[in-house]
Amino acid sequence: MKGKFFIFLPFRRLFPLSRVFVSLILLCLCSVVYSYPPYITGPTDYGLTGMADYVQVTGVGNEGQGAGTAFGDINRDGTPDMVLMAYDNPGGANTFRYKIGWNVNFNTQAAASWTANYTVVPGVGNEGQGAGIALYDINRNGILDMVLMAYDNPVGANTFRYKIGWDLSTAGVAASWSTNMQISGLGSEAQGAGVSIGDIDRNGTPDFVFMAYDGSFRYKIGWNFGTNGIAASWSGSRTAGGVDKAEGADVVLADIDLNGKLDLVMMAYNDSEWNNFRYKVGWNLQTDGTTTNWSRYFVLKGVGMSGQGAGIAHYFHPTYGPKLAFMAYDNPNGANSFRYYMLPVTTSGACFGFADEKPAAPNNVLSVPTSWNNQNAQRLFNLNMSLVQDTADDALNLFLFYTLLVEIFQNTNRPTDALYSYPATDVPFIKPCTHANFDYSFEYFPDFLVAAVSWYVDNYMTWTSDSINSYVINNIFNLNYFAGAEGMPAYYTIRYTDPNRNPNLINQLNATNSNWGQSYNDGRLYHGDCEDHAILRHALLRSLGFNANFIWDAYSPGHEFNVVLYKGSYRIMDYGHINRYLDGPSGITYGLNGIWNTYNGPRTSGNTKTWLLNLLDRIYPDRPDGVLGYLPNRRVRPDTLSR
Repeated sequence: MKGKFFIFLPFRRLFPLSRVFVSLILLCLCSVVYSYPPYITGPTDYGLTGMADYVQVTGVGNEGQGAGTAFGDINRDGTPDMVLMAYDNPGGANTFRYKIGWNVNFNTQAAASWTANYTVVPGVGNEGQGAGIALYDINRNGILDMVLMAYDNPVGANTFRYKIGWDLSTAGVAASWSTNMQISGLGSEAQGAGVSIGDIDRNGTPDFVFMAYDGSFRYKIGWNFGTNGIAASWSGSRTAGGVDKAEGADVVLADIDLNGKLDLVMMAYNDSEWNNFRYKVGWNLQTDGTTTNWSRYFVLKGVGMSGQGAGIAHYFHPTYGPKLAFMAYDNPNGANSFRYYMLPVTTSGACFGFADEKPAAPNNVLSVPTSWNNQNAQRLFNLNMSLVQDTADDALNLFLFYTLLVEIFQNTNRPTDALYSYPATDVPFIKPCTHANFDYSFEYFPDFLVAAVSWYVDNYMTWTSDSINSYVINNIFNLNYFAGAEGMPAYYTIRYTDPNRNPNLINQLNATNSNWGQSYNDGRLYHGDCEDHAILRHALLRSLGFNANFIWDAYSPGHEFNVVLYKGSYRIMDYGHINRYLDGPSGITYGLNGIWNTYNGPRTSGNTKTWLLNLLDRIYPDRPDGVLGYLPNRRVRPDTLSR
């Protein structure tokens, strides 16, 4: 512990105001120390989470003031259809214009066909600052109805204005339309709006959510609307923070964590040099419409440089699991176009770009596919569990704190030699810092996340044998789990090997074997062997948003470790500092048995040594001289990593 600052305990355990304190110092740290711009050079870069290519559908005009999307079985053939809507803005009165994609394939993202022409519905005013769409059987006759909403922008306060298209035909045309209905808005200016429907108070009668984005997500709930589409009452205004400027926004109600309670997903299409989708999840809506807590922001790549509306939709497919669709109404010179992609969403709220990362069953953990050799479907990373996410936040917050001290006092005893003195080699990650009076976000680069997790696990975890941990898990906690060659799930390492969470743990171990008690009584939080270290590093890094493609668990005879993209090259992440190519424990790479991650598959796959060395050759253009430098003109993307 020599050369380290203070006592190594997570901030949550130091003092209650720690997160407020950390949130405040991040402003100084991020603005003064790390001034490099994010590496997003164009829409074809594969950096941001969300690897799927977007689908482009011809738009419905040249100018829009809002857009939205929704799923529903309109033609009643058992396969969902997709509606894309834009609030068109000609001279004079606006119009809603929509088109339908029939029989969506949730594997390829594409619809079997699209309506040849769009449908036009009279709008609700001359100027709008957002629009949304929802499909629901409002009059309860077994046929979908369509809600079209625009956030009208007169002089002074804005208003939500909506209308209902009753009883959509199998061609997607309403039998009739209601009169315009108006609800008081949430301010005088907005950058997007949306509508969603669900039974929030769980009384069998659906409720509305209307949302407007004005730098913050603001929403209100219409309780218990009748078969005429009119709510019995409306809640007051509620706020859920924001993500800076936007060119569209939307809201969707969905049971993201599969626990039987609706969650509230808020999305804004962030207005930056290259736009990106940013969303957060309000968990477990209570019957009064409040959330138990909010997730951090998740960031997905955008589909262009300029948008005039955006939408988000959720669908649970029986084969492909739950997915979120992200759509923006792209605004080039000339005609606009709808651009969207769909991604699987885990019960943590995070979207991953590949089908192998399917969400778990409702037990709230992410499992490894059963077909993979040597994994036996062990649920290792537990990305969806709050204790794992909180621990990842602890790792990042502590690393930030000690790094800040280094910058202030110029102390040479740095927390790690892996400080962030390089431009981004992967993608930016947006992490929020929230407390009672603030809600803002900072951009952290993946190199920084790697450094934080490597340092944290190295300082807070002790090597302990499987026999000790098996005794702890089976005899003390009665979990009937053998902590063997597959390693412990990250949740087990955090929850059950930390003596601070069980004050009697060391005494219980001493009563059986004093050496076991001594191994746990070293002041560290976590205890496990090499597999457990590798799994915990992998889980914490992924929980912080690090791209799944760029971290592996590797296995050599008698040892497991991580291989991770760091400073433009693949490096060993093991005990101690992050190592260069072929550095580290003897035989680590030459004796490799296998390497795996949730994108590339099993840890045993043919000649793994050759595959890994070829991979390192491609990523290490300067390897022959034995000195691994960062080449600023070499950016690593997933398309360079194919086998």
